[in-house]
This record gives sequence, C-alpha cells and structure tokens, in this order.
Amino acid sequence: NALTSGLMLTGVVALSADAVAALQPSQVAALLTQQIRSLTTTQVTALTSAQFAQLSSGQVASIQSAGVIAIGSGDIRSITEAALIGKTASSMAALTTDEVQALTPSQFGVLLTSQIDALTTGQFGALGTNQVAVLGGAQVAAIGGDIHGLSLVSSLSDFAAQSLTATEVGSFSTTQIQALRPAQYAVLTSAQLVNLLTGQIAAIATDDIRGLSANALTSGLMLTGLVALSGDTVAALQLGQIEVLRTAQVQSLTTTQVTALTSAQFAQLSANQVAALSTGAAVAIGSGDIRSITEGSIVGMTVASVAALTTDESQALTVGQFRAMTTAQIDALATRHFDALLTSQVAALSGAQVAAIGGDIRGLSQVDNLTVDGVNGLTAIEVGVLNTQQLQALRTSQYAVLTSAQLVNLLTSQIGALATVRALSIDTLTSGLMLTGLVALSGDAVAALAATQVAALRTQQVQSLTTTQVTALTSAQFAQLSASQVAAI
Repeated sequence: NALTSGLMLTGVVALSADAVAALQPSQVAALLTQQIRSLTTTQVTALTSAQFAQLSSGQVASIQSAGVIAIGSGDIRSITEAALIGKTASSMAALTTDEVQALTPSQFGVLLTSQIDALTTGQFGALGTNQVAVLGGAQVAAIGGDIHGLSLVSSLSDFAAQSLTATEVGSFSTTQIQALRPAQYAVLTSAQLVNLLTGQIAAIATDDIRGLSANALTSGLMLTGLVALSGDTVAALQLGQIEVLRTAQVQSLTTTQVTALTSAQFAQLSANQVAALSTGAAVAIGSGDIRSITEGSIVGMTVASVAALTTDESQALTVGQFRAMTTAQIDALATRHFDALLTSQVAALSGAQVAAIGGDIRGLSQVDNLTVDGVNGLTAIEVGVLNTQQLQALRTSQYAVLTSAQLVNLLTSQIGALATVRALSIDTLTSGLMLTGLVALSGDAVAALAATQVAALRTQQVQSLTTTQVTALTSAQFAQLSASQVAAI
C-alpha cells in the first residue's frame, strides 16, 4: 500500500535499476498500471524473470513500446500466458525477432488474433517450428499478407492450414508453395486457391498435386491454370483427378503435358474431355496411349483432331475404337490414314462408315478385307475412284454383293480391270456397267461369263462386243443367245 499509494503514481521512475530489481514479486504484482507505464527502459531491463512472472495482463499492456523492446528474450518467457494477452498491438509489433522467437509455444498459442495481426513479416520469419505448430485456425487467418514471411509453413497443423485465407495463400512465395506438405494440400479448399497465379501453380510439387481434392483442382485453380504444371506433375495426377478435370482445363493442356499423360490417365478421359483436346494435343497423344482411350470416349475426338492424327496413331486404334468412330470422324481421315490401316481395322468398318470415306477410299489398299456390310456401304462415287489394283483385289464374294447403282461410275479402264465379272449379279452386269462397257473386258473375262449372264446381256452390250470377244465366247454361251442378241452381233 505504501509503495502503490504513498509514492506518487509516477514516482517509481525515480528508483534506480537496482532498487527496481530488488522489489519483491508481491510488490511488483501490486504496482498500478500508471506506475508500470512510467518505468524507463533501464528499469524494465532490470526486472528479473521472477518479477515478470508476477505481471498481470493489465500491467503487461501498460509497458510502453520502448520498454517492451527492453524486456529481452530471456525474460519475456517468464510472462504468464494469462498476462501476455494484455500486450497491445503496438507492443507486439515492437518486439524484437529474438523476443518473438523466445516466446514459448504455450505463450504463442494464447495470443489474440489482434496480437497475431500486429506481428510483422520479419517476426513471422523468426518463428520456430514449435511456435508455428501451435497456431490455431483463427490466428492463422489473422496473419494476413505478412504470411509470406512465414518460412516454416510446413509446420502449420492441417487444421490451421484449413483456415488460411485466399489472400494469404495468394501471397505465398514459390518457396512456401513447395514447402507445404501433401496433407496440407489435401485440406485446402477451392476458395483458398482462387488467387494463385500461374507461377505459384507451377511450383506445386508432384506429390502435393495428388493431395488436392477434386473440387480444389477443378474450381480452385483458375480454369487455365493447369498449363503451368510441368509434364511430370501432370503425369502424377490421380485417376480420380483426371476424371473430373473441366473441359476448359483439358483444352488448356500443352502438347508437352498431353505427351506426359499415362495410358491409365487417358483411359479416364470422357468423350467431352477428349473433344476438348486441341489438335496439337491429339497429335501428341502418341500411338502407345491412344489405344487407352475408351471406345465411349474416342467418339468425342473432334474431326480436326482425327484429321491431324499421325498414321502411327490411326494404325494404333483398336478394332473396338474403330468400330465406335462416327461417320464424321471416318470422313475426317485422309488417304494416308486409310493406306496405313491394318487388316483388322478395315474389317471392322461398317457400311455407314465405308460410305463416309468418300474419295479417300483410293488410299484403302486392303479393300479385299471389307466385310459384306462394308462393301454394301460403298457409294457409286467411291467405286468410281477405285484404282485398277483395288478392283482386281476385290474378292468374288464382294463382287457378288455389288449393285448396279454402285457401278454406274466405272470407266472402261476400270471395267477392264474387273477381276471376277462372273460373280456380278445379272442386274449389276446389265445395268451397272455402261451399255458399251463390256468392250473393255478381255477375251478371257468374256469367256468366263456364266451362261445365264450371257443370256441376260442387252442387245447394245452384245453389239459392242469386239471380234476378239466374240471369238472368245464358248459354245455353251452361244447356245444362250436369243435371236435379238444374235442380230445385234
């Protein structure tokens, strides 16, 4: 009572440092806030650890900024946790890095959000692992832009990482981005990642990208943010992450990134995702991986991408993929693609797909591998552009299903190349070939005509026969001629 009421409120300032240091702990605990406020830096420096331990939060709050700096790292640890929360924001900001570093984890854990907010970048940079580890969610959210000074971000608890604000995450340096642990990335939400720039996204490590939730990956990173990832990082994406990528993200992938994707990842792509691949990306898939795209997804590939496929890629397509392709995709394939097709791929073509080939059919060297359904799909235009080698390659069973409508565009040079005229139906022979087209047949081809075919020849066709062809006719064939046919010779 004599100390606190007998001496004038600011009279303590007159005491020597030794006198202040000699005060009993109970006397220090009883000092009025005005008396504490009047202490000089020399007096504050003279206080012992035992005396600091007696200070209340109100007394601690009364120590002036200059006095705070004078406390020293050795004594600041003696201030109780209950008393430390009395420290003003300005006093917190005035702490030296040694003093901040000297705070115990327990002291750090009780700091108010306003006190945390008052700390500077340099002070956060001085924090130790144990101090960072005790930060609560509310404290972390209070750090603000000064978080870029927190080099030990990996020491944040997963719970605390959940409380990082979008502004704080957005201010992370690439070093901090790389320092975050996979478990921390796993708890980050899309709302926390929205401010990341491409440079920061590029810094996300391979193991860390795998930790991001589907929502964080597809909504947190900007839609075109994936372009910043390295090929190795893209290749590290989990199958579940690939499956949920937005079409805009798939569209943004570079050829390098697409090349880095694994077969297992390609197998996860949906039709819409495949459709989003750029033309350059489609070419970058490679023959090894294109086979991994499911039949249900290959139909999503754009006609521009199909047209851009290398022959190795088109040749690598499975029979199932080939069967699944749309007529528009088949139409997009070029002569070079058809020339490179395998036997099994040609045999997989349906009639509708064959009809979609168009003039590029001239590149299909393996026409003999078309099924009956495939041959039925040939248009008159397609048959009309077949070269002599292709016409000669057609099998007897294929000639047998050709209709007159399919052969109407054949020229004499093509008719002359027909390998198995005998297999043609009567209608095809008499209506499909131009009326004077038989003149192009060799003597052997005419001699091979079935008796029924000869009997069905039109008079104009008989009239067009050359002496060589008539000479080649057999007795059995002559026996089939009608009076009008004989008259036409």
